[in-house]
Amino acid sequence: MAGAYIGRNGRTGSGLERAISLSCDATSWSSDTGAAGLGVPVSVWPLGSGSVLSGCLVEAFSQAGDLVVSTIVAEADAFVNADHRVLVLCPARQVPIVEQVWARASASVRSLLRVEAVTAQNLGTRLVSLTSSVGLLLVDHRRCAGEGFWLAAADAIRLGGLLAVVCTSPDPLVHAALTTGVRERGWRYIQHIVATTSTELDTEVTASTTRPAIPGQVHRRAHRDVFLFSPIEDAGEVSR
Repeated sequence: MAGAYIGRNGRTGSGLERAISLSCDATSWSSDTGAAGLGVPVSVWPLGSGSVLSGCLVEAFSQAGDLVVSTIVAEADAFVNADHRVLVLCPARQVPIVEQVWARASASVRSLLRVEAVTAQNLGTRLVSLTSSVGLLLVDHRRCAGEGFWLAAADAIRLGGLLAVVCTSPDPLVHAALTTGVRERGWRYIQHIVATTSTELDTEVTASTTRPAIPGQVHRRAHRDVFLFSPIEDAGEVSR
């Protein structure tokens, strides 16, 4: 299967422009139905050995020097070699984990990395304090519950920036909750990425290929879903 991943290598433009470019250039095998019934491209990113999803998203959708904010602690090591300012927001008990991962980085790199303790209750407040400065916001789908998160994230992201929601749940109802009604929240749903971590694709991806499914075959879940969103800058567009 052809890969949809496009690196930064010499490319310029905002994360939104790159998402549009990627969706046009990539091999798409399906589409979601987004706001107003519009098809949202679905692309497959085969992650090779040693590839980290957060690192790939940063490389594809941000530029050197951008502020990247992430709540995905398990992939904090992806930022050690990145040329970005990085802020990881996580529960207090996970702060030492991130600090230990980053301890091997050079002093110059560590000066670009910061980790802060937040709770579910004050995450939104911290995002609002970053007003219009975030080029890419990476969050676990469990952080997106409630209208307050979406409002705070829209305040934090700069013009042309993106929100990438990484979802590990296979439940289609969870996916629908993330992507339905986004325009009313003040967002555009612009792309769905299927990030595979195995040469053997799981049921959901296999079912979209031309090879018929084998009845009773059990698949190991081998992908994560990434939903990309951009804030709507024109308030009038939200109501249309």
